[in-house]
Amino acid sequence: MGRKERKQKKSVKSNKVKKVMQRLQRHRRRGNLKKHEIDAIDRIKAKKKAEPQKRLLNIEEDWKKHCESVMKDESDDDNLPLDMYDTDIDWENSVFAQKKQRLQESDESGPKYHLRHFKSEEIDENMEPLLPLKVGGKLIAQSRKIEEIKEEEPEEAKVSEEEEAQKVDDTSHLSAIDLLRKGEELVHEQRIKISNTVYSILADPQNEMPKLKALVLSLRDKSLIPLVKEATMQLLTASLTQVFIDIVPGYVIRLPTEEELATNLKKETKRLFEYERSLLTNYRKFLEFLEKKVERFISSKRKRTSQPDRDKLGLLSLRCLCKLLVAIPHFNYTTNILDILIRVSTSEVTEVVETCCSAIGTAFSQDTLFRLSAHGSKNIAKVVKDKGTKVPPSLLATFLKLRIKEIDSGKINDDKKEIMNKKQQVFKERASKSRTKFRKQLQKLEADLKEIEAKESVATRSKYATEAMKNVFLTYFRVLKLMSTTSLLAPVLQGLSKFAHLLNVEFFDDIISAMESLVEMKHLSVSDVLHCIHTVFVILSGEGSAINVDPLCFYRSLYRILPCIVFTRSHATLCDRLSLIITAVQLMFVNRSKAVPLERVAAFVKRLLLLSFLLPNKCIVAVLSSCRAIFIAHQRLRTLIDFEETVNNGMYRPDLDDPDCSHALSSSILPELDRLAQNSNKMIALFARHLIKNAPSTGPCHLSPEIGSKKPWEWLECTSGAELCQDSDGERSFFHGEILEFAKKRGVKLTSTNVCQLVCQWLSNG
Repeated sequence: MGRKERKQKKSVKSNKVKKVMQRLQRHRRRGNLKKHEIDAIDRIKAKKKAEPQKRLLNIEEDWKKHCESVMKDESDDDNLPLDMYDTDIDWENSVFAQKKQRLQESDESGPKYHLRHFKSEEIDENMEPLLPLKVGGKLIAQSRKIEEIKEEEPEEAKVSEEEEAQKVDDTSHLSAIDLLRKGEELVHEQRIKISNTVYSILADPQNEMPKLKALVLSLRDKSLIPLVKEATMQLLTASLTQVFIDIVPGYVIRLPTEEELATNLKKETKRLFEYERSLLTNYRKFLEFLEKKVERFISSKRKRTSQPDRDKLGLLSLRCLCKLLVAIPHFNYTTNILDILIRVSTSEVTEVVETCCSAIGTAFSQDTLFRLSAHGSKNIAKVVKDKGTKVPPSLLATFLKLRIKEIDSGKINDDKKEIMNKKQQVFKERASKSRTKFRKQLQKLEADLKEIEAKESVATRSKYATEAMKNVFLTYFRVLKLMSTTSLLAPVLQGLSKFAHLLNVEFFDDIISAMESLVEMKHLSVSDVLHCIHTVFVILSGEGSAINVDPLCFYRSLYRILPCIVFTRSHATLCDRLSLIITAVQLMFVNRSKAVPLERVAAFVKRLLLLSFLLPNKCIVAVLSSCRAIFIAHQRLRTLIDFEETVNNGMYRPDLDDPDCSHALSSSILPELDRLAQNSNKMIALFARHLIKNAPSTGPCHLSPEIGSKKPWEWLECTSGAELCQDSDGERSFFHGEILEFAKKRGVKLTSTNVCQLVCQWLSNG
């Protein structure tokens, strides 16, 4: 193909392109083109102009290089007359310079875009209008502050600013008062800055995640001024804790796998994945910071004499961890927080131990699925195994907050398998059945299956409960076996008393023998002995009723320590102990009414009534209610209120600690009831008259259903309708002063060994 033909062909092609572009421009002016078509045309034009514009912008530099090369070549030649040198080109007035200037001006000005205007209120000059929001068919105007673009400062200015900043940081020339004032100003600035950032994060967490990341990174910022570093770190820690509590979702975040990310996802889904990933990363970094701060409380390098008040950031970090555990127990890393608190609870600082154990107990009490309880009990069991007696009793006391009342029976899975087998059998027999019969059978099986699946959540809950109680009892048995003389025994006995109904049958004999040896120990407190007795009778009243055990020693122990409760100073402790006594009496004499001799029952009733004169009014009502329950269970006790049926087998001995040898059946309880019936408290008088008449269900002295249906121990917690039995905390009945005065006249000091005998003498003299 010749040169002429190529030139002609090129000309034809350019003409066609020119016509096509003209046609597209006409369609564009008429609005017939779509947006992606217009963008494609603009890209083609820009691509065509890019290379020539680049050459045009570089022409000045190319010209200078050319001049330098020419001058270099000419310098090597001989000197020539001036008129033989090339005249210099006036670049500023050349065509190329003017064309380049026009091109630069067009780039700077760029295309003129005009903002759309909407009907809205007038905005400030410093504000820039944004697209409005459409809510309920109405347009709500939006605006934002115009950001000023600052020009880059020269290096000299930057150096001067750094010098000024160093001068600000230098506080060596300030006096103490000026130093305090300067610190307050800087802390106030930091507080405002942090609060503004926090507000913006809470307003739009998904779009303001970089600000949250900046706050988390600020915790590790070493450039903070030492004067305000501690206060700033405390502000950041407290603020971030509340931010995470407010913005975390109500579910556990599961990060997507690589396969899930490789699939085509919507933009909203990708944004959500990115937000969750960023949130989880920052939350983990924040927890790592808190963990580092609280671990100093259990560090081996920590001095025992150090004051926790000096480590304010450490205590604040500990409180933040506790707050996160209690506020968002459903979220990620909750088990990690629980592990940290259990580990730190072995600290030697009392305040730290109390804070940790309080949060752990609250988390256990709020745990309804028992997943957290199972994990926590496992870790506590491990700590007790490793550290032994160095574990604080309050850590074991957290088990008392568990709300577990039943454990796994393993029945639900078997029921589900049975339903699935029946369903498969129905499908196999489908051909031999009518359509209606098949549909009815299938609907019934599906309904049963839904019911079983609904119970699966209960089964999962029961599974965690079983695992938790397994670890709890493992810890209790280890303490009973190896550390029975330590301070850990009290919470262990309380726990066994509370969870005795969940014990496995195979442990009953060992537990009863252990309790029998414990109640004989003299170092045990009254509360510990009561817990031992309560544990044994919970076992014997439940699945352990078939065990061939003589619990006489436990009856004697309870009878012996009964007088001690009237000398309890704390009203709350008194109510707790009396509640245990009344519950144990219910198990010993009402639930086991056929296995207890009448002489023993009468001795307990007599002693309880004698001691009631030294108790507060609310406690007296609880004792009388308990005696009423015993009277209903043992009809033969009417000999105590009927002189005609009194058994004369000896004189009553209130000073003996053996109920079987006290001869209580040869005495009467009418003196006690008559004196109680004279009480100014209406409820006490009502119960006393009711017992004098042998607890009738009808007649003038019967109790109303509201009063009669209440359990004895519920009177200790009574807050309604019983203004009749209310009294101020610790206030004894008006009999208490009379008995003390009687003992004073006799020249006898009131003690647990002679209190019953003195009350008997006081009644006989009254």
